Amino acid sequence: MNNKTLKDIIAYIDFLRGVGYTVTLGGLDSVFDCYLGSLAPYTKKPHALCDELRRLELCHEDCTDCECPSGSLPEWRQCYAGLCELVYPVRLDGRTVASLHLSGYREVLSGSRERFDKLIASLNESDGLSAAYLSLPSTAPDGEICRAALAPLSYMLTELYKSSYNSSLHTTVEDAYKKSLIYIRDHFTEGISVADVAAELGYSVSYFGYVFKKNMGISANRYITDLQLSRAAELLTSTGSPISYIAEKVGFDDANYFSTAFKTRFGTTPRKYREENKKRG
Repeated sequence: MNNKTLKDIIAYIDFLRGVGYTVTLGGLDSVFDCYLGSLAPYTKKPHALCDELRRLELCHEDCTDCECPSGSLPEWRQCYAGLCELVYPVRLDGRTVASLHLSGYREVLSGSRERFDKLIASLNESDGLSAAYLSLPSTAPDGEICRAALAPLSYMLTELYKSSYNSSLHTTVEDAYKKSLIYIRDHFTEGISVADVAAELGYSVSYFGYVFKKNMGISANRYITDLQLSRAAELLTSTGSPISYIAEKVGFDDANYFSTAFKTRFGTTPRKYREENKKRG
């Protein structure tokens, strides 16, 4: 599935370029890293102006080649050299996972020529740049046609992203879940929080919470608390230690909060739980 989609993406970009739409890829999410060998040639703009800038080692960090979309809708932007392009965000689940750049135009946006003239004024060698800039069309293609042409490519990229992300997510979820169980069971008496576990594994709190609940069926916070309270119940019946000491021993800083949590879990206070179990014993 992934290989077919990847081939379709490359074939479609080649088709668009063949009919005059110079499309490049940008802002690729790390999920696409495994495809960079195939997609890398399509991340560089094949314009004479860009070639001249690269030859003169003038590809600045603020070049549109390095820019990501600032919003969720297609927009026209320009680089420091006055090259104009339509930037089309590829969106999935509320975030941008890639961007499509339809480039190769001049003076489509105000200030384009001024930017280029400013660049030329700062250089000694400018003949090649001037010729390259003037060879660019100064009329932008129809916006609706551009969007219609780029929409299928956007769809194919999101399909490639989803299939690749789901494959990597399965492994990531499984590994993260197993590691979290080991870490929690080794440290739950130390008063650890969900944030502590997430940080130990290198995940955000929200992502770790999703991973854990997906596998365990309950939140990580509830799981940690259940382990603490179960251990406390064992200590209450097997030792004569003060309740405040047991609360601290299982990871609770506040003895009152411990008593409240214990009653919620077992339906009785720690003191009554100890007394009832002594009678049974």
